[in-house]
Amino acid sequence: MSTMQAKLSPAHTPGSVSRLFSMAGMTVSLQAQQVGEGEWVLRIHGAQGQVSEWIQCFDNAIEAMSAGLSAIQIEGIERFYHDPILAHQNASANAQH
Repeated sequence: MSTMQAKLSPAHTPGSVSRLFSMAGMTVSLQAQQVGEGEWVLRIHGAQGQVSEWIQCFDNAIEAMSAGLSAIQIEGIERFYHDPILAHQNASANAQH
């Protein structure tokens, strides 16, 4: 059974909400940003600077953050934590040695 922990990030600005989410020793940052009236976008930042961005707009920050947390729980935090391109390059480099 994995342990899930979510904590609020100390930095909040108007039109932006961020939250750190930790699971299985990995932490990602969820960020909802208002881009227009009733339009929020969601980004999840991983450990190596990669960003997963939803192309769908949400009505509010709560909907955006809920979608991000659901995606992490369904797809696994690894999907957002690790950079798949770097992981592939590292695996290819290790296979050549």
